[in-house]
Amino acid sequence: MFWVGVLGPLVVRAEDDEVPVPAPKQRVILASLALRAGQALSYDELAEFVWDGAPPEAARVAIRNYVKRLRRVLGPVAEEGA
Repeated sequence: MFWVGVLGPLVVRAEDDEVPVPAPKQRVILASLALRAGQALSYDELAEFVWDGAPPEAARVAIRNYVKRLRRVLGPVAEEGA
């Protein structure tokens, strides 16, 4: 299981280890998902958060790539929390 802290700096912990999420857009996606835990977020909603209301035309593709990279960063931690 993992823990995500969103009040203050974004922090991800797996047991006693901190998991770094250095990419800013991935951090926004993770924070958005953590704040709406248990709820589905659409590509459009995520794009609104990531690009502060002005997403580019290729936002869907970019969001897919950011989520894929985020899963890689979190690795087995993400699988346990899913």
